[in-house]
Amino acid sequence: MKNLKAGIYIKSTDALIGSFFENTTILLVEHNEAGSLGFVINKSLEKSLHELVDFNHSKPFPLMDGGKLIPTGLYLGGNMEQVIEGINTGYANKNNCD
Repeated sequence: MKNLKAGIYIKSTDALIGSFFENTTILLVEHNEAGSLGFVINKSLEKSLHELVDFNHSKPFPLMDGGKLIPTGLYLGGNMEQVIEGINTGYANKNNCD
């Protein structure tokens, strides 16, 4: 795909029916010669950030299931103190983060 670039959304097609990525929307955050990085934004992990021991001081905030690419990890990019502050102040919420 020639038009891939950071900041766009990728929606799965019928070719992915039956796979984990069926009906999946991904926000592409990096795309260059080295590869691409994106995050699933529409599949809930059915856990909330405050349920994790290290973040039990935060307000509830939904976590998304990114798929089988990193099955045992949680990607925490950026400045987590700013993320937690944004969640606790209401700046970041499930209505403005998808």
